[in-house]
Amino acid sequence: MDINIEKIMDDIRAEIKEKGYTADMLSFNEVSSSVHASESGQFSVEEYNGVVSYLKTAHVVPVSKPITGNPIIVFIKKLIRKFTRVTIRPVVEHQSEYNAFSARALSMVGDYIEQNSVVSNAELLEKIKMLELKLQTAAKEIDRLTARLAEIENKN
Repeated sequence: MDINIEKIMDDIRAEIKEKGYTADMLSFNEVSSSVHASESGQFSVEEYNGVVSYLKTAHVVPVSKPITGNPIIVFIKKLIRKFTRVTIRPVVEHQSEYNAFSARALSMVGDYIEQNSVVSNAELLEKIKMLELKLQTAAKEIDRLTARLAEIENKN
């Protein structure tokens, strides 16, 4: 089966023209979603831990929710559920198992990052202070040696 990309693109362009879409309309980045990578766009340990914690508790997908309303409709829905349970239950259980493993994997990633972070922020700040002090000492030594060299050159 040959796929004609140009024909598909022409069809898409025609549909865009037909519906009156323009380039200044919403792009995919502007469409809001209920799931955000991060509100600030920056990694946050607290936010990561919150997401992992939620996943650990909410990974189970319920097979069904309670049915309320008109007794006749409730009876019909329960009957339909009984007939479809054989095919639906394995899919839902598989999804719940997948969700549990995903939550566990994310938790393990967090543990790995935490265990393998070589230096903490406090340690980095301490090293920066130490390097700045060494830099100041070296600058003073260079100034002292430059003055001494100038003094020696003046004597000669």
